[in-house]
Amino acid sequence: MSKYAELKKRYDSMENVLQYISQRSIALEDEAKKRNNAILKEVTDMVIGKIKEKNQLFRKLYTETFYGGSFYDNLKVGCPDEFDLDLILNMPDVTKPIIWCSDHSGFVYVRLTELSTLAPKEPHEDLKVLLDDTSFLATNKLLCWFEGLITSALNGLPRDAHARTYLDVIRNRSHPDDILRLYIEARKSGPAFTLHLYGKDDSNTDIKLDIDLVPCFKFNETQWSNKYKKFSAKKYKSKTFLVVAKKLKETGSVNTLTINRYWRLSLQEQERELISGNDFQFLKPALRLLKKLRDNDNHKIASYFIKTVFLWKVEKEDSSFWSTSLSVVFMCMLKMYQEYLENKEIPYFWNSNYNLIACLKPCTVTDIANRFQRIINAVEKSVIEDPYLIGKYLLSKEDYATLPTSVPIGKKHGKRKQNTECVNALMTRLSLNDTTDSAPLEQLGFDSETREHYRYLSDRLEEKNKENMQSIMRSLNQQAIDLHDLSLSLKKVDRKMDAILKNHEETNKELAVMNERVSVLEDRFKVTLFNINLPGINDILENLTNHP
Repeated sequence: MSKYAELKKRYDSMENVLQYISQRSIALEDEAKKRNNAILKEVTDMVIGKIKEKNQLFRKLYTETFYGGSFYDNLKVGCPDEFDLDLILNMPDVTKPIIWCSDHSGFVYVRLTELSTLAPKEPHEDLKVLLDDTSFLATNKLLCWFEGLITSALNGLPRDAHARTYLDVIRNRSHPDDILRLYIEARKSGPAFTLHLYGKDDSNTDIKLDIDLVPCFKFNETQWSNKYKKFSAKKYKSKTFLVVAKKLKETGSVNTLTINRYWRLSLQEQERELISGNDFQFLKPALRLLKKLRDNDNHKIASYFIKTVFLWKVEKEDSSFWSTSLSVVFMCMLKMYQEYLENKEIPYFWNSNYNLIACLKPCTVTDIANRFQRIINAVEKSVIEDPYLIGKYLLSKEDYATLPTSVPIGKKHGKRKQNTECVNALMTRLSLNDTTDSAPLEQLGFDSETREHYRYLSDRLEEKNKENMQSIMRSLNQQAIDLHDLSLSLKKVDRKMDAILKNHEETNKELAVMNERVSVLEDRFKVTLFNINLPGINDILENLTNHP
């Protein structure tokens, strides 16, 4: 038996619900993906082409574009309207770049040791525009240089009568006349420059796209520090890594004079390899659900932080875990994520000394951790009685309301839910001392005589402690569920009797044990009711026995 069998059995009731939410509420529309990909290709080719025309240094350094981020990792939630593109620059070997570990985990220094020896007008001498006065690659100088390139490229585009910069995009190469006009603006955001595109399609529907262009430098594995988690050529196809101009947060421990020397490591290709493949069937759906949960509560936690939790689980867990079921993977990862937040630490996967959420306010992290714990508690408490509850935290109120009519949960779980609702309704009526409404008993199949006894019982129970009665009814509810489950088991065994001729003695023993267990539970059931010691209770007992 798999070590995850018990977990799978526990969460099985909400498997269909999570699958439905994953497929219907999170999956991206193919038409939107196709259209936006065409726009993306056209715009980026145009921008990169114009930059190459205008800048010799970019022409020498630029090698390729890496399509990264949630969309290309198949982790995107919602509309495919945000794209992350790394413009990869390659340092010439003649500059002999050296990468040093900085005094802040997760960040490195890059120094061009031979550039100072190059005479003016020699090849690559123009690289000095990206360096500080001690030949360290400087993040502020790279971003300033790149901002000028983007501005220059966009200035070469036409403008309409309202002075808006626009680009006419060919949507279909086989139909050159099929043109879509998009307006384009540039914004600066951290290490990225965002191209904001907007316009309308043929049906007058708004189109909005954001393309983040991030300049970064590529280095090979020989320059990888031994202070970081190793990535060998055998384990990963990619043998290179990137450094990105993501600035270190200014704190008391950072020297403001050298803050522009800190470069953030990026191993997107290796991370993509880690979470991809047939062995990780439910990894990405579960990750998207966690992001959906975050978005629903509007938590300020970066997608990369959530992905990092999954990277650690991949390293620590058997690969069979990811193929168990979506409900198991989702609940286990939600708990792991909550524990990291509770401890106020999500370690960087490539160097565990770097805490990714150290930049967040402790009170903010605590609030999110507590919120997730309440969600976990609620789901664990009602996973059998109400498999739809998880949708409350993943969907809008309108979509959540339609779940019961949209998603089947199986006869067994449905019967349990129906019985629970009936008994809970009865319990509510009793707690409210409503002596006239016997609808819950009608739902359970009781006749008019029994309902009369119920009214009589309700009158007498007005003097009793409401809290104690609720506790008793919960106990009755659980015992009724246990009886129902055992009854199903007996029916299954009975159907197998004809096929088990050689083992009939063992089967009879099994039936005897189960009958004995049923008898014991019935006795307990009767004793519990008898202890209530109120008139009319024996008739209710007889009716409950005749209506399992």
